[in-house]
Amino acid sequence: MEFEMVRDAVKKCGLFKGFDEEKLGYLLMHLEIKEFPEGATIYKKGDEAGTDFLLLIGGEACLTADDGRMLEPLGTCQIIGELGVISPRQKRTATVISMKPVKALKWDYAQIKDRVPELESRLKDLAWKHASRW
Repeated sequence: MEFEMVRDAVKKCGLFKGFDEEKLGYLLMHLEIKEFPEGATIYKKGDEAGTDFLLLIGGEACLTADDGRMLEPLGTCQIIGELGVISPRQKRTATVISMKPVKALKWDYAQIKDRVPELESRLKDLAWKHASRW
C-alpha cells in the first residue's frame, strides 16, 4: 500500500487530528497493515484484547450482536478495538465481522503510548462514545 495513502488515512481520522508531524511520523513508523477477507472475524467479543486497535481504511465491516444480527456498519476512517485496549478487563467487548474485504492499520498501543501520551485520553473518549451507543 502506498505510503501517501496510508498517511492521508491517518490524517483524516479524528483520533489523530491536530497531531504534529513528528507524532504522525512516529505513528506511521509503528503501524502494521492488516487485510481481512470477506466474512472474517476481526475481533470476537470476550477474547483477550491485547494492546492492538485498528483504523479501517478500506472495505466494510459490521459490529454484530451475540446472536449474529448486524448492529452497526463500520467503514473507512473508523477506529475499532479501542475499548478492549483501554479497559481494565482487557477483553473484546464486541464482535466485528468483515462484510467485504477489509484493509486496516493496526497499532500496538503499548508500543506507542509513551511517545503519544494524549492518545490515551482520546482512546478513552472514543471508547465511551462507542459504548454509550449500545
